[in-house]
Amino acid sequence: MSRTESTTWYMLAAFVVGAIALIAFAMPSDASGATKMKRSGNATTTNLTCVQGALATREGAIGTAYDKHFTALKTALTERKDALTAAWGKTDAQERRAAIKTAWKEYRTDKAATQKTLKTERKAAWTTFRDTVKSSCKQAVVPEDGESNDTII
Repeated sequence: MSRTESTTWYMLAAFVVGAIALIAFAMPSDASGATKMKRSGNATTTNLTCVQGALATREGAIGTAYDKHFTALKTALTERKDALTAAWGKTDAQERRAAIKTAWKEYRTDKAATQKTLKTERKAAWTTFRDTVKSSCKQAVVPEDGESNDTII
């Protein structure tokens, strides 16, 4: 690469970096830290602190929902283990089969119930977040990438 080509590349890179810096720092903000943004042609003020608070509440609620889910799931597994152990202690084959069947049925019921509760609590956290951002923060909620991927594992 000749010296002229090298200089041209450096100038182009400097221009790109300068343009990015201009875009990043050119957004006006008021004294409260709220950033003025344009949305659909209308100027709106985003209260970033309000949205951050709503976000922290949402994520905390989702974390708590998962904690409860895994605790309930662990309890269901322990109960299944105890029931199966007791079933395999039975000497009568028919009683043993019935007890094993009951143990698995109760486990599936408990597992489904805890998954349903998790889904309901997760959905409630997202709904509360959207409502808070819309009513308290006075901001249209922009969908997040994780919203559709926040699924039960």
